[in-house]
This record gives sequence, structure tokens and C-alpha cells, in this order.
Amino acid sequence: MPHREARFGYLLAGLVAYLLLGPLAREIFGEMDGLVLMIALSSILVIGIFSLQESRLLFGAGIILAAVAVLLTVMDFFDAKNQTLKLIALADVFIFFVISIALAVRHLFQEGPITLNRLMGGICIYILLGMCWSIVYMYLIWWHPDSFAGVVLDTPDNPVFWDMIYFSFVTLTTLGYGDITPAEPVARALAYTEAVVGQLYIAILIGTLVGNIAGRIKH
Repeated sequence: MPHREARFGYLLAGLVAYLLLGPLAREIFGEMDGLVLMIALSSILVIGIFSLQESRLLFGAGIILAAVAVLLTVMDFFDAKNQTLKLIALADVFIFFVISIALAVRHLFQEGPITLNRLMGGICIYILLGMCWSIVYMYLIWWHPDSFAGVVLDTPDNPVFWDMIYFSFVTLTTLGYGDITPAEPVARALAYTEAVVGQLYIAILIGTLVGNIAGRIKH
């Protein structure tokens, strides 16, 4: 498959829709919200890998990751007490997010004119960073339930996934409302690391864009 320009708009639209509509899933779908959300998230995986694909092999890998995520979620729906399935499913999604970030970074910071598509790519990277950290926080809660103050123990009836997404983006943007706080050393280290990465990314992104524009003006 020949090289083609990445289309970040599809991935961005999927991520934004998931973040805005996801919290309403429990009210709409009840106990099936986890299954519906994972199917939706898996669809984003396919959209993302399709919009960023550079080879048939990469696209195939994305399809496999999405299929595995759906399969594990279906299995978890019928065996909600099996935390191992949740851990594997989140690991699957995390791998895809990391691949997407790597591909997006390569496209974003390559030479060439600043376009709307590249700006959308920069936003995608920022959102994906927040999603990745939220998954890490979920693993931390399963390993040490008292890692955060202000959240309940993760159970089928009280999932804290959206709490961790909320906390992740509040931390990434250094907003810090204080309703959820890291209570253990590892959680605190992850939180301040995410805050530093978020600010550094914005600084590097702005510097790259300004430098690119300045270079074109000189020429």
C-alpha cells in the first residue's frame, strides 16, 4: 500500500464523541454500558488505524487489536467478577493508543506546511495521552485500591473508569479541582509526571508550529 497522508479528522471525531457521549452510556444502556462502550472504543481503534494506516500489515494489526478488545469485553460481560479479562482488554487498548501516538507524532512533526489536518493530529495526540494515563491509573487502582481519595472501589456496579478519565484530563491540563486526589506515592508520581508531560507537549507543539511558520516566512 503506497504512502498517503494521515487523516486525523476521523480519529479526532471518534475520540471526542467517545469522551462526550460515553458518560451517558450507563443511563441509556444500563448494565450493558461496558459492552457498548468497548464496542464503541473498538470502532475508534479501527477508525484510528484506518486514518493513520501506512501499510496493510499495520491496518491488519489494528483490526486484530480491536477484535480482541471486543471479544474480551463480551467475555467479561458474562463473567464480571474476572478482573483478569478487564486487565487484558485495557492492555490491548493501551497498545493501540501508543501505536496511534507514535504514528501521529511522526506525521505531525515532519517537514511541510502547517495544515488543519496536522493541527487536528496535535489535538489527537493530546487526547490520547490523557486516555493512556487513565488506563495506567485503572491498573494502579486494581493493584492498590487506596491509591486515590475521592473514588470508590472499582466494581461492576460502581465502575471508576470515567472517574479516572476525568482525573487524567484534569491532571494533564493542570486544572486540578481537588475532588479526586492521589493518596499514595506511586499515584502522586504518575499524576505529576502526567502534568509535566502535558505542559511540555504543549510547549513543544507551539514551538514547532511557530518555527515552521517562521521558516516559511524567511523563504
